[in-house]
Parts: sequence; structure tokens; C-alpha cells
Amino acid sequence: HLSLVSTDTSLWLDRITNTFRPALDYLGIVLETDIPKDLPHLELDQTKIRQALFNLLRNAQESIQHTHGKILFSASAVPDGVQITISDNGCGMTEDQIENAFRPFVTYKPGGTGLGLAVTRQIIEAHQGTLCVESTPKEGTSFYIFLPG
Repeated sequence: HLSLVSTDTSLWLDRITNTFRPALDYLGIVLETDIPKDLPHLELDQTKIRQALFNLLRNAQESIQHTHGKILFSASAVPDGVQITISDNGCGMTEDQIENAFRPFVTYKPGGTGLGLAVTRQIIEAHQGTLCVESTPKEGTSFYIFLPG
């Protein structure tokens, strides 16, 4: 059950990325953001969407095991809503891993619960949105989130 509030999407995404940035700075991972100032306002459950975006940012962070780590967080207005993309240059995923990525309790991380992406997708879909992934082993992963206006 969602508690939707009208959200200044640009301002709010800025705030989320700025909250996450210090952890990445500490790990030496560059966070690039491209968040236009004039994104449409969306009706969001801010707590839940923040959790979803943090899950994806944390996944990106944990996939990077080298010294030139970079995460790109971008947002754009698209017909009917907002598209958010979170891309990393981490370890990437195989076709098999992608197919299983959203299944509960499937994890490729030591100590992972396997619930992060399952929950993330549930949150996005509860907002009538979509969550897709593209990934290339050893090159990185991109998550594409669509949230309807």
C-alpha cells in the first residue's frame, strides 16, 4: 500500500544522489549525475522509491571491484513520465544472472539475501512503472526505471 505525495522529482532525485554520494566518495567511486531541473512532478511513495533507488545504487557500488569505478545516475522526462537510468562499470551480469536477478532469494553476493532486486521491482511496479536491466559481463550494468506521471 503506497502513500503517494506529489513530488518535485528533480529536487528529490538530487537529494537522494547527494545522500548516497559520500559513501561512494569514501570508496573512490565517481558518481556522475544528470538530473534536469524541470522534470515533471510525480505522485510517489517517497520512502519506498528511495529504498528502490538506494538498492540499485548499492548494487552498482558492490559490483565495482576496481579502482576506476563510475556510476552514472541520469533522469529524463519521457512521454507519460520520467525515465531514470543507473549505470555502472562494475562486473556486469551474464544472461543467466540477468534472468534470475529479480527472483526472490537468488543472489550472487556473499551474504546477500537475494531480495534487493525483487523488492525494488515490486516497488516500481506498485507505482505502475517498469524496471529493466541490460548488462555485459566485465563491462557493467544499467538499470532503467520508468515512473509514470
